[in-house]
Amino acid sequence: MLALAWVALCACQRKHGADAGGDVSTWSPPSPDAIDGVPREAVESAIQLRVTGATPKGVGADTWRHVRALYANYAGTPLWLDSDGLSDDRVTELADALASADSDAI
Repeated sequence: MLALAWVALCACQRKHGADAGGDVSTWSPPSPDAIDGVPREAVESAIQLRVTGATPKGVGADTWRHVRALYANYAGTPLWLDSDGLSDDRVTELADALASADSDAI
């Protein structure tokens, strides 16, 4: 959950960076029909239910606002999942970004 919150925060900061003239990259999440055998619509419904619910314990209100904004921006798309389940490529990118956060002055 903490990693998800961190990603949301970073994603919102990237949007502001683009406004300031920084490098802008586009990304489209995968859109498989099913995720590890679960219909995509069921996963999206579960995400929608979670992000419209109460703020999880241990997650600050501002961080949760960023999580909600991230998922709203991508219409509740499962951002970390592909047809096999957890997206190894995306998770590796996230882990690398978190590992280098100190060198990025975050």
